[in-house]
Amino acid sequence: MIKAVLIDDEPDAIEVLTTLLARSFPDIEIIGVFTNAREALAKTPDLSPQLVFLDIEMPGMNGLEVMDRLNLPESYFVFFTAHEKYALKALKQEALDYLLKPIDPQELLDTVNKVRARIELNDRPDYVTIARQLLQADRIRIPTGKGWRLLEVSDIVFIRAQGNYSDITMSDGSTIVVIKLLREFEEELASSGFFRPHNSYLVNPRHVLEYVRSDGGWLILSNQAEISVSKKYRQDLNKLTFMD
Repeated sequence: MIKAVLIDDEPDAIEVLTTLLARSFPDIEIIGVFTNAREALAKTPDLSPQLVFLDIEMPGMNGLEVMDRLNLPESYFVFFTAHEKYALKALKQEALDYLLKPIDPQELLDTVNKVRARIELNDRPDYVTIARQLLQADRIRIPTGKGWRLLEVSDIVFIRAQGNYSDITMSDGSTIVVIKLLREFEEELASSGFFRPHNSYLVNPRHVLEYVRSDGGWLILSNQAEISVSKKYRQDLNKLTFMD
C-alpha cells in the first residue's frame, strides 16, 4: 500500500480527490487529510507518507513553502492548482507532477501512474531545492535608500506610474514608492501575468475581482480599488486567461 496525505484548504476539493483515489487506486491509503497548512506542517512528518497531494494556492502559506518546510526526504509530491497560467509554467519547467483543478479523473490516473513509476525506480526529484528556487522566482527585488528588499509577487495588487517613480500597492494596504519605471516592472513581471489596463497602471491578475463594462470599463480589485480600462487595452483584457 502507498500511504498518502492530502493537503488543501478547500474541503470540497479534498472530498473530490478522496473519492477519485478510492475509485481508481485501491492500493493508495489516505492516512491524513489537512485543510490548514500549519496543521499539516505539525502533523505530516509523524505520519511518514510516501505520497503527498499538495495544493499550491493556500492562505497564509503556499504549497511550495509547505513542501520546503515539511522536510520529507523519502516522500513524493503531486501538486494541484486552479491557476494554470501562473503556477504550472514553473512546475512544468521543473518536470514536477501536477494536476489542474477541477481535477479530471483521467489526468489523475495518468499523474498517479507516473508517480508510481517514479517510486518504483526510486526517481525522486530534489523537491526542497526546487521549492526554494521557485519561491525565489515568486519574488522581485526593489531598490531602497539603504540597498534593496524582496517583495512577494502575489502580494502586489497593482503598480502605478508616477513619472520616474512607481507606486506599488500591496495587499496589506501599504504603498511602496520606488525609483523605477513602470515599463521596467512590466518586463520583469510579464511571466507572472501582470498586464496594463491603462498606460499608468500595471495590475496583478490574481487580484482582479470584477470587470465592469459601463462608463468605458473598469476593474475592481481585491482591495476595492477601481482602475479604468482604456480603449487601447480593452481587447487585450478580454484575451487574458482569468477572463475566460
